[in-house]
Amino acid sequence: MTLYDTDFLSWTEEQAAKLRALAENRANLDLDLANLAEEVSSMGRSDVHAAAIALTLILEHLLKLQHSPARERRLDWAKTVREQRRTLRRRFRDSPSLKAELDIHEAYADARIDAIEALAGYGEADAAASVPGVCPYGLDQALDEQWWPGGTEGPLSRT
Repeated sequence: MTLYDTDFLSWTEEQAAKLRALAENRANLDLDLANLAEEVSSMGRSDVHAAAIALTLILEHLLKLQHSPARERRLDWAKTVREQRRTLRRRFRDSPSLKAELDIHEAYADARIDAIEALAGYGEADAAASVPGVCPYGLDQALDEQWWPGGTEGPLSRT
């Protein structure tokens, strides 16, 4: 089994570095090594970008679950959290090094804005105002398929 099979992100980074080294050494190959390296590297960056989007969605919906008094939208928010957690679990299985690339603080900044706008749009000004400026969740909590704000109450109860 190769690194390609066990950690796709690490493989893309390694292969891009090797292609760049070939280009620097002016290897006598009929390949566009510089652009090949960039394309391979961009495949890994695409995985990081997709994982960051999934984390942002998780955080946004966790915030809505935690701060909104609404009952009718909770099932949809919980479903989104579950789907994105599963997506990330699968991505981490294919690229274990991907998790280390996630910046929860950057994702939270975006999620916070989206959650506040959504809550305000639902007419929940108090809920929007209660969203903290600093991420109240750790990365492991956000990714844990069993964890929900409020502990054992679960996603469908108001915390």
